[in-house]
Amino acid sequence: MVAGVAASPDGAFVPVLIAALPLGTLAITAVLLTYSLATLVLILLLVWLATWLGLRWRWAWLDRNGERLSPLILMILGLALVVGL
Repeated sequence: MVAGVAASPDGAFVPVLIAALPLGTLAITAVLLTYSLATLVLILLLVWLATWLGLRWRWAWLDRNGERLSPLILMILGLALVVGL
């Protein structure tokens, strides 16, 4: 359980794992494997989608302004983190 919770980036996963505890090792393993597989599939899907969009669409404005846009995005994300969004 400790390894699954420590590796989990989502706090909402903890109650599901705790609910599986009384059901035994097989249930805990099934929950961990299901969560891991769902996470892996979602990551692969998002990477594939970003790659497909990046190769398919040519954004000339992004090529020209990417060096200015990157720091702006990082500042916005940092501000969102400080504010607590």
